[in-house]
Amino acid sequence: MIIRYAEILLSYVEALVESGDWQNPDVLLYLNKIRNRAGMPNVNTAVYNTAEKMRELYRRERKVELAFEGTRLFDIRRWKIGEESSERARDGCYQS
Repeated sequence: MIIRYAEILLSYVEALVESGDWQNPDVLLYLNKIRNRAGMPNVNTAVYNTAEKMRELYRRERKVELAFEGTRLFDIRRWKIGEESSERARDGCYQS
């Protein structure tokens, strides 16, 4: 099994946020590194200024960055969001 560097960084960010250390400078540093590599702007700290918002951001970044790599099912199980995800997919508005 091959693990990409982006997955390692996203897992580290997830660990920081879930442990309550969401304001650690590494969170923004590594999210911005991943985003900048793809040509995207830095994280807007005016919008992502709470633990819940940061959780929402890293989950979306993980979904986009690791698309088609077979990790989504494991993420859904780990985060226990299966029912929420299946409702969006069933309603045809899978955009989170």
